[in-house]
Amino acid sequence: MRCHAGMNNAGFTLIEVVIVILMVGVLAGITFPRIGGVQTSFALRGSLNAFMSAHSLARTTALRQGGVAELHIDPTNDRFWVEVDTSLAGGGLTDTVGFVIDVSDERVDLGSNQTLLCFDARGLPASDTGCATSATEITFTRDGVADTIRTTVLGKILR
Repeated sequence: MRCHAGMNNAGFTLIEVVIVILMVGVLAGITFPRIGGVQTSFALRGSLNAFMSAHSLARTTALRQGGVAELHIDPTNDRFWVEVDTSLAGGGLTDTVGFVIDVSDERVDLGSNQTLLCFDARGLPASDTGCATSATEITFTRDGVADTIRTTVLGKILR
């Protein structure tokens, strides 16, 4: 094909555009499933870390306050939080320490064989009414992938 003087042949042919679109489609098909797996992994890891932080917060709050601190686990609503008795005489006036962590925001399901872990003024598990007196297993699940934390009778976290 001859070019006439002064004519510009810039641009792409239809075949070139179709090839580029196919290559982008193949790369997206390979990449997007992996991104979903990474999101699941990050969500589970974040939920586990948040629970371990709440567990530590409950123990240190009990030590600092010199009384019982409670780590509430609500598998029905996929959340957990720490409460402490703030009254001077231990009259039952409780306050939430930190935040209520709702793991359902990250599409994570929470499962637990206990709903209440308590720690006494020494930071050891307390056996007050309703408090767990046995080892606890907390499971976080998202998209069929699960990760579990276990606590011992002495309150230690096992991963």
